[in-house]
Amino acid sequence: MSDRIILPEYPIPEELKSVLRTKSYSLQSISYKYAKIIAALRSAKCIDIQEKHYLQLLKFALYLEEHQNTEEVKKYRLFRQPLRRIIDPTGDLRLALFQIIVDNVVDEERPWIRPNDLVDVIDIYDNNVYTLRITKIIENQIIIGDFSKRLCDTHVPSKLYDIDFRFHNYQMRCSHYAITLMDSHKTVSYLFPENKQWHVENDNCHIDSFQTVNPNIASNPEQLQAIWHIVNLSSFPIPYILYGPPGTGKTATLVEAMCQILKNSCNNILVCTPSNAAGDEIARRLLNFVPPGMIYRMYSMSKLFSTVNEDFKFCSNVEKNAVVLPNIEHFLTKRIVITTLCLSARLIMMRIPCNHFSHVFIDEAGQGTECDMLIPISLVSECGKLHSQIVFAGDPEQLGPVIMSKLAKSILGRSILERLMSYNLYQKDCNNKYNPKYITKLLQNYRNDPAILHVSNHLFYNSELIAKRQGSIKFPIIFHGVEGEEDKCPISSSRCNNKELSLVLDYVDALLKNGLGFGRFVPKNIGIVTPFTLQSKQIKKELELRRLKDISVGTVELFQGQERDVIIMSTVRSKTFVHEGIEHVGFLSSPKRFNVAITRAKQLLVVIGNPNVLQIDNNWRYLIKFCIANNSCIGATVDLKNFKNKKCASDFNFLKSSVLFDNQSLLSVHSCSVEMVDLMDNLHAFD
Repeated sequence: MSDRIILPEYPIPEELKSVLRTKSYSLQSISYKYAKIIAALRSAKCIDIQEKHYLQLLKFALYLEEHQNTEEVKKYRLFRQPLRRIIDPTGDLRLALFQIIVDNVVDEERPWIRPNDLVDVIDIYDNNVYTLRITKIIENQIIIGDFSKRLCDTHVPSKLYDIDFRFHNYQMRCSHYAITLMDSHKTVSYLFPENKQWHVENDNCHIDSFQTVNPNIASNPEQLQAIWHIVNLSSFPIPYILYGPPGTGKTATLVEAMCQILKNSCNNILVCTPSNAAGDEIARRLLNFVPPGMIYRMYSMSKLFSTVNEDFKFCSNVEKNAVVLPNIEHFLTKRIVITTLCLSARLIMMRIPCNHFSHVFIDEAGQGTECDMLIPISLVSECGKLHSQIVFAGDPEQLGPVIMSKLAKSILGRSILERLMSYNLYQKDCNNKYNPKYITKLLQNYRNDPAILHVSNHLFYNSELIAKRQGSIKFPIIFHGVEGEEDKCPISSSRCNNKELSLVLDYVDALLKNGLGFGRFVPKNIGIVTPFTLQSKQIKKELELRRLKDISVGTVELFQGQERDVIIMSTVRSKTFVHEGIEHVGFLSSPKRFNVAITRAKQLLVVIGNPNVLQIDNNWRYLIKFCIANNSCIGATVDLKNFKNKKCASDFNFLKSSVLFDNQSLLSVHSCSVEMVDLMDNLHAFD
C-alpha cells in the first residue's frame, strides 16, 4: 500500500568505519572525538547506561556490531564453487533453491552466516552477479533462494561460481528506526523507572478475582499474583517483569494472563519473541484456550512456506502456499498478534495505531538486546506517553544476547531485563520480598528432579525454588570423569573429544536398553548437549550411523528453552587457560551457560568431562562436589584441590577485557581512563 512507511537506511559513518578497519593509526588520521569514544569503550568492563545518553550509546553500539558482522562474513568468500539446484519440499516452483557446501559455517558464539543474509553469486565466465537470500542452514549445507529466478535462466550444473556472503542488516535498521522513534516520542524515561515517581491512575481492565482457564495454575500463588498485576496494569506505565527461572511455568503464566485479558476486556495484545520457535510455542499453547479466529501468527515474507508450522498456517499471514504481506483490515480484527521482535517493525510501517494494543508481552526478554526491545515499544509510544503495559518475561541468569563486537559487548551484551532488575524498584526490600506491583519471581519448579534442581537453585536462585516433581529413588546426576584429548577443528576454533564421544554413545545404548535403572526411554526422551559445535556434529554422525534420528543433539544455546527426560552433556574441555593471571576453562566459565546446560534434564542428568580441569571453575566444582557427596562420580579419579583464597574465572568476566588493538594503536596513546562523561559529550555525532 502506498501509505506504508519505508524503512530508512542507516549507514555506518565513514570516519568510524575507517577507525574500525585500521585498528592501528596515527593521531593525525582520526578525530579526537572518535578516539575518546573507542578508548572509553575499550576500557569499560560494563558501562552504566544513563537515560540522558541511552539512545546515542545504543546507536553507536549498533554501528560497532554491524561493522563486525560485515567484516566477518567476508572471510567466508568461496571461489569456483558448483551450485546444485534442489527442489522445494512443498513443490513450490515459484522459488528456485540452490545448495552450497561450506565447511566452516558455524562456530561457537560466532554464527556469522545466518538465514536471511544475502549472497552474491558471481558467474566466473561472464561476471554476472545474482543476489540470492539464505533460506536455511543445515550442518555444512547452505540453501539459498533465487526469488527473482534470474539465476535459473542461466544456471548449468557444470558452471562454477564465486560466492560472496553479505551481512543482512535489516534487524539493525529496524533497531535504528526504533531508536529514532523513541527519541522523537520522548518515551525513554519509562525504561529508567527510578528517575521519576510514577503514579498509576488506570482502572482499565480491573478485576478483583478470576477463574483460571488452565486449572494447573489455580494452586500456584506466584503465577496468580503475576497474572492479576499484569491484567490490572499495576505497574503501568513502567514495565512489569515476570522473572521465570527454569521450569517454573513462565510461558504458562503469560498464556493465562493473555486469556484473562481477553475474558475481561475488549483489549488487544501484542506478543513478541526473539525467535520464531518461541513465538510458535506461545501460539501452540494459546490455541488450547483461545478460538483460532482471535489469533494472528505473523511471519516474515522471507520465511519459506515449507518451514511454517502446519498448526498455525490457518491463523497466520499464509495464503496460497506463500507468506504474504499482512492485510491491515484483516489484521485489526485479531485480538492477539504473535510475531518476532524484529518483525514488529512491520506494524510500525503499516501505521497500526499506537493505542491499538493494551499489553505488549516480550517473552525471552533476557535473550534480546536493548535495541531489539525498543522495536515493539516504539510502536506503542507517542508524544511522551506509552499506551501499553509492557511485560518483560525471562530469566537474567540464563544466556543473554549474542554480541559479535567485543567493543559493543559492554552496551549490547546485557539485556534490558538484567538492567531493569538492577534497579531498587525491581529488587527485594528489607523483608527479602519483591514488590508484586512491579515484579514477580516464579518459584515452583515443575521440570527437574529435586536433586537436579538443587545445583542451580543454590548457585543462582538463592535456594528459593520449590521442586514440585517427585524425586527419583536413585540419585539422578552422574558425573563421569574422563581424561580425553581436546582436538581443534583445523578450519575453526571449535573442539571435539573422541573419548567423550565414545562415552556418550555408550550411555545412549545403556539408556535405550535398560534405562540405567531410571525407567524405559526412547530416543525422543534423550537430549545430548555440548558447548562445541564440532562435538555436536561428530555425535550426530555417529547417531545417524545407528539410525537414531530422534535424539536431539546441539549446543547449549540451541537447548535454551527446551527440556528432555534425560540430558547427556559432553563438556569436551581437557585443558585450562590463563588470562591476565586468571585460570579458566574458556567459555565453559560462563555461569549462564552452565545454568542453562544443567537445567534441561527432567529425570536424569549425565555429565561427561575432565573433573580435574572443570573444577577450576567454581560452578563446575560445586557440581562435582555434590556428586562426590552422593557417590555418583565414576570414571577418572577426582583430585579436589584447595582453591581457598584463589580467584578463578567464575569471579571475572575475562572475555570483556580482551585486547582488541596493538600497542601502537591510538588506544594506547589516549588514556583508557577517559571518563564516561567525555564519551557522552561526543555522542551527539550519531544523533
